[in-house]
Amino acid sequence: MRWTRRGDDRNDEQGEVIDERPVAFEQLLDRLFARFLSVATAELDTAMHTTVAELGAFVGADRSYIIRYDWSDMTTTMTHEWCAEGIAGCFDMEQRLPMAVGPRQQDRLEALEVNQIDDVNQLGPGWEEDIAFLQSEDITAILEVPFALDGRLAGVIGFDVVTGPFTWRPSDVTALKAVASLLANVLARTLAEGALDDTVRELATVFNGAPVPLLLLDRFGTVLRANQSANDMFGSRTDELAGSNALERIHPDDLEEASPQWTSMLRPDGPDRSAQEVRFLTPAGYRWHRVDAVASRAPTGEFQFSTVHLIDVDEVHRTATQLGRSERRFGSLVESLPDAVMRFDPSHHVTFANAAAVRTSQEMAASGVVMRAGWPRLDPTSASILRESLDVVFKKGRPVTVEYAVGSDATEVWCESTFVPEFAADGSVESVLLVARDITHRRDHEAELAHRASHDALTGLPNRSMLLSLLSAAVAERADRHDDGRCLALLFLDVDRFKTVNDSLGHGTGDELLCRVAERLGTTLRPHDTLARLGGDEFTVLLPDIALGEATTVAARLQDSLREPIDINGTTFRPTVSIGVVETSDTAEPTDLLRWADAAMYEAKAGGRNRVAIFDERMRAEVSERNELDRDLTGAVDRNEFVLHFQPEVELATGRPLGCEALVRWRHPDRGTMSPDRFISLAEENGTIVALGRWVLLDACRTVVGWRTAGLVADDFILRVNLSARQLDQAGLARDVADVLSTVGLPPSRLCLEVTETALMRDVRAGMAALTELHRVGVQLAIDDFGTGYSSLSYLKRFPIDVLKVDRSFVDGLPGEAHDVAITTAILDLARSLELEVTAEGVETVEQRDALIELGCKRAQGYLFARPMPAEDLVRHLEQQQASATPTAQPVAAANPG
Repeated sequence: MRWTRRGDDRNDEQGEVIDERPVAFEQLLDRLFARFLSVATAELDTAMHTTVAELGAFVGADRSYIIRYDWSDMTTTMTHEWCAEGIAGCFDMEQRLPMAVGPRQQDRLEALEVNQIDDVNQLGPGWEEDIAFLQSEDITAILEVPFALDGRLAGVIGFDVVTGPFTWRPSDVTALKAVASLLANVLARTLAEGALDDTVRELATVFNGAPVPLLLLDRFGTVLRANQSANDMFGSRTDELAGSNALERIHPDDLEEASPQWTSMLRPDGPDRSAQEVRFLTPAGYRWHRVDAVASRAPTGEFQFSTVHLIDVDEVHRTATQLGRSERRFGSLVESLPDAVMRFDPSHHVTFANAAAVRTSQEMAASGVVMRAGWPRLDPTSASILRESLDVVFKKGRPVTVEYAVGSDATEVWCESTFVPEFAADGSVESVLLVARDITHRRDHEAELAHRASHDALTGLPNRSMLLSLLSAAVAERADRHDDGRCLALLFLDVDRFKTVNDSLGHGTGDELLCRVAERLGTTLRPHDTLARLGGDEFTVLLPDIALGEATTVAARLQDSLREPIDINGTTFRPTVSIGVVETSDTAEPTDLLRWADAAMYEAKAGGRNRVAIFDERMRAEVSERNELDRDLTGAVDRNEFVLHFQPEVELATGRPLGCEALVRWRHPDRGTMSPDRFISLAEENGTIVALGRWVLLDACRTVVGWRTAGLVADDFILRVNLSARQLDQAGLARDVADVLSTVGLPPSRLCLEVTETALMRDVRAGMAALTELHRVGVQLAIDDFGTGYSSLSYLKRFPIDVLKVDRSFVDGLPGEAHDVAITTAILDLARSLELEVTAEGVETVEQRDALIELGCKRAQGYLFARPMPAEDLVRHLEQQQASATPTAQPVAAANPG
């Protein structure tokens, strides 16, 4: 696992580790300044790419880039990108992307805070959209530093890691803020001047038009680049000065005196700055110039080049005028900034404050904040934080950023202050620049996001994430007090028949009912107990400290709190809750406790609702088995542990096979062959039903195509395959079905997909959309177990259904049970009126068959005709049917019944 890059430190003579990265980063910033100061417009794009590459390589990223924000159409566009060797780029994918593709990250950046994620896989609930976007570009860690124009997000300097988690260095993040600030200032100046098209053009203009001669020199004194003032100073043509040796233009006497300082800068451990005065040969003769040189070094410390500022001290007045103009430009920029800017001398006295700083000081004074010596109206705590920060910057010469509160509760304002050292010619810190901004809104936003992440949006109760956190703490505390005769209890509550409210009266009424129920439940609890909502109609109650056996008393109180009816818009509700209880005085995993309480709740529902069930050893064994099966299901498809059985569907009058239903079996390596009722619900819960359903469809279609090719079945033979509720929700289901049919060569009309009535009615609109798309593919559609759900005729006539399957519970009572006869007759009459086919399920006796024929049912399946059987057994059965002159209606035993 990669966390940080090596080679950033070295040992001094005493063996202590010295962190060279701040110095190296400062040198990198010097190179960036020099590069952009002198770059030509035509070379800007290359310079930006080089800068992105240097920054990316320096921080150890796999990719680095610059992204600009366009608020006119709410999109982002990557303008420059660098990728480490072997890393794929994402430049083309990052063009005009909607800002909302990563909402949680976008919130951070719009607040102008750094978006730092060390490990994408560690992101919690609420980050799903961000995780999906990051994973689509294979990003495992990301760092994005925003830069702003006029207080609004303008872009980011970004760094991606695609090879695993990565810990970003705080010092790098701080330094990158300076880079982002530089970009922002460059962009701001570009917009202000209006005549320039981009940042590089402005920097090149500043470099070439600067009144002070500027040179870039290599280690031998050769001029790499010179601005126009330098050409004018030496009386050279534009292309003449570059390539010449600047040292040869120094007076010989001065060169001998200046050589030691220059030579010392060339050493890897030499000083980075030098300042001296020498005479240069100009058209007017030798003239004294102040020479300020700053060395730019490689990460190893090797000298690369120096930036040389030449000031003609023979013309003091001209120099003072030029410096004054530059100072006024700087002052105008700083005065217009919305952030407070102050400069401090080594004694911590304020030597400069812009308008925003003065205004902030006056506002704090008006609100009663006490004035402290040396500081503009700060309380003692804040003054102490800033004083200590100043000491660090003056001593260590590196930027520091701190956050602190100013004022009392009523007038409290949160500030972020960044201290940046300003160096003298000898390399010492002569002053510190403070930039402070109000981050109260950002902190409030962060607090709101944190609350949203841990609380249910509807009821305001703690959500699942917070419950598990509180449960973990309660388990840990209980472990320290396990012998005090008390216990921890968790109650799992489910509102009985709540779905009926949503389906009949709408989600608005359902939501209001949940809020009223939550209010009632909360009134029965102690202050240190926790009521949480897990989602839907499920609540939990955490009792962190309670006497053994007392949890059932609390459960009874919870149920009693709902005895009084609840009135919502004139409708009276009498809600009840089924409660599962688990008590423990031992250490247990919070997720296990939640599963145990959930299992007990389902036991209570099975007992008739509005009941309380206590988790016991029998339930523990069932939950344990369910958990084991849950784990075993993962990868079972890849391990080829599933097999298909087929049950024929016959023509009732003749017994002729009309089709078959594909039924999956799990050949568990330890538990043997298992029927669907033992694992399908688990597969739906953990999501493996999608892969399993795709395998069932492909294998079943491929098998039937083989039978058709061999002439074992007629062209009108129908294959029936069940769809689960989870599959019905799957995006692209119709496309997947069409792809399978095309791949194996089965006509769509020969496939019938069966959906249970209950699954279809969970979400009528989504169910209608899914069935409509499948209908367009050309497959037949059937409602399975019809009559056991709660669909209305108005919905039924709108669904593109071809077949109704009469549930076996109605067939069981034929011909003797009058109710079953009446229901079956009604279903057959309904199907005829809607022009639908009908198949009866579960036909086991001749009497049932004859009754169905008399009622007008033409198709059926059941043990009377054949049990579900492996494909090879069904082949033999079909062959026997073909060989028999008179089709039989006697039961056929399967080789592997089930």
